[in-house]
Amino acid sequence: MRTSYPSLVSILFAAVACGDTPTPARPDAATLPDAPLPTALQNTVAASINGDRSAACVAVAVIGTTTETAIACAAPNQTRGLTATTAFEIGSISKTMTGFVVAALVNQGKLALEKPLADYVPSGTTVPTFAGQPILLKHVATHTAGLPRMPPRLVVADPANPYAGFSESELWLSLADVQLPQTPGTSWAYSNFGFMLLSTVATHASGGTLEALLQQTLFQPLGMNHAYIRQMPTATVAAKGHTPGGREVPAWEFTDAMAGVGGVRASLDDMARYAAALLGRGDAGVVANLVQATTPLLTPVDGPAMAVGWPVLTVGANTIIAHNGGTGGFSSFIAVDKTRQRAVVVLADTSMASFGYINELALHLLDPALAAAPTPRLAATPPATLLQQLVGRYRIDALDVELALEARNGTLYVVLPGSPDTALSYDNHGDFYPSDVDALITPVRQPDGSYNLQYTADGSFEAQRLP
Repeated sequence: MRTSYPSLVSILFAAVACGDTPTPARPDAATLPDAPLPTALQNTVAASINGDRSAACVAVAVIGTTTETAIACAAPNQTRGLTATTAFEIGSISKTMTGFVVAALVNQGKLALEKPLADYVPSGTTVPTFAGQPILLKHVATHTAGLPRMPPRLVVADPANPYAGFSESELWLSLADVQLPQTPGTSWAYSNFGFMLLSTVATHASGGTLEALLQQTLFQPLGMNHAYIRQMPTATVAAKGHTPGGREVPAWEFTDAMAGVGGVRASLDDMARYAAALLGRGDAGVVANLVQATTPLLTPVDGPAMAVGWPVLTVGANTIIAHNGGTGGFSSFIAVDKTRQRAVVVLADTSMASFGYINELALHLLDPALAAAPTPRLAATPPATLLQQLVGRYRIDALDVELALEARNGTLYVVLPGSPDTALSYDNHGDFYPSDVDALITPVRQPDGSYNLQYTADGSFEAQRLP
């Protein structure tokens, strides 16, 4: 296993490199001639983000009998120039588009989900098995292959662009480093590694590039005129990504064949069209492949029914599919209720996966019974007694990290050996957070009155207090 990190700080608070050039704001909407009155959707979205410490902007589409859209920012009356045709990084929602491509190739006889992954890898590649049971392509497509979250041979040289430079040969070689924990197809474990493999297998099966395949089979038939991987369409403007707090960060880069793991960029208009097709509206060929891609393949013992990349959830009498996404500077969520013929897309120009805000807003707009409307996270002053109670040493077993918390002049600091101390701010949701990093530290009160911590960043981890 050859995963490496520059330092312990990269595990806990990986600062993302960013540019210092500000994005010009559009004029205050109230100064534009004949400005329309805010819709109920616009008011709901604005109320959920107004003043939020993330400094994020969000673009929202609700697809029902008609399509409504809204764009709002933490800074009132500013949109950072975002429109319904601005392209966002959609992160792991790209996996669902890989699922569409796989379904199309299955229908063409170029792939078979019941065949072993070993049938689709280069000659000489070692593919792990468990007790003689092979990984099938459908196991990879449903996150049930038993593969780790990331390829073992991925060396993250730049946390701001973690996939850049990772080669296809290293992807295949990573398979030899894996020992499967159980029989493939039995247990669910989300795997970017798996979808990098699936994306690459699908690309080679198509005989072309992934970008061309998506353009020809999905983007163009649906009129997704601003969607792309690397070849930006004419008249498309790409949004700038940000860390919480508003610092710009560079775009993530992927090789073409592996870009199906998280490399698609698309606008709100594009994603609304994609969501409508998932509801059965649009090009008949696309809709047919999407139906196949969202039909459950298997149900693991510890997870929901899984289609190709999509969890398929039964909520009451309704069938819902949903997927989120995130990169170093963007967050996204799509939810589709096939029963009620309603879908929601939320795109943010800020990395804020740890907040839960994007998911909560999308689910609330899909059906208020699923989630309450989120409220803005506002900077606050932590109680002095809480600061003193949190001072001490902690261990995160899952990350093999020990840290200390110290209170100085009303501010909590994270102290890691060999690294600069990191100041933590506090918000009105009761969480501590580092500046410009998508991470939370949440105090968890124990029965004896002491505190453990919950650390949230690309996962949630318990930090137990040490004696």
